[in-house]
Amino acid sequence: MSTSIKEYGGKIPEKILRYGDKGDEVKKLQRFLNFALEAAFRTCKYDKLKVDGIYGGKVAGAVRLWKDINHFRRIDGVFGTRCKKVAKGYKMHPRVKAITWAVAISRDNDFSYGTGARAHHNGCYFCGTNLTSPKFAPKGSRWEKTYCCNPFIHAAYAHGAQDEDMLKACKAKQAADRHPQSWMKFGFVKVGKAKDVPFNNLKRGDVIIATTPNHVWMYTGRDQFVEATSQGGFGADSIHHAKGCRKKYNRYRKENSAYVMRYRI
Repeated sequence: MSTSIKEYGGKIPEKILRYGDKGDEVKKLQRFLNFALEAAFRTCKYDKLKVDGIYGGKVAGAVRLWKDINHFRRIDGVFGTRCKKVAKGYKMHPRVKAITWAVAISRDNDFSYGTGARAHHNGCYFCGTNLTSPKFAPKGSRWEKTYCCNPFIHAAYAHGAQDEDMLKACKAKQAADRHPQSWMKFGFVKVGKAKDVPFNNLKRGDVIIATTPNHVWMYTGRDQFVEATSQGGFGADSIHHAKGCRKKYNRYRKENSAYVMRYRI
């Protein structure tokens, strides 16, 4: 394990900023976003911003992603008053990095849920291990950018938080599964069975695992969660960041085989 907690030490924009603005205040925003979205730049959809003082489409897209991660009610490209409050003293905890990576993937329509004959159930696109056989899924096919539920959350900590042990396991197609012991190997602690852990006791980045029903997903805060699934009201084969975590979690609390796992840092 090799991770750390960093707090942003740069200046936060003092003005409300939006698409088309230019100048030093935009440069402050670009520097902040490059800090806050570092994990997202390890995905396909988002690139590190050029600090040129021009509020263009990439900056607006980065603001929308950052707002999604931080549960803003309105996900638009405007960096407003509440943004300034949230950005001040912004900390990049490993759990926040994992959430950042996972939400960035959820906003990329090229990625979806997939497993079975074509996509390896423990494979990872960024490790190049997702295709089971060129006969069924040639390189470049849609199956290459798919994740099953548990390797998706594992990859969020491997690639997003850059946990060295989890990255090594990800490359070897040995992602943590739906049993507590497999997550404890990577520095997670078992908070308890879901039936014994009230929803209000969950923390951002907590991983909920269950053998009945078979699923793994992550709590991102403020009644929201991120997951890769073939079920639910978000369309088949979906990777999404959505509201309704309390309702979802309460269903899992009825199962004796559901657990809450927490990254120990």
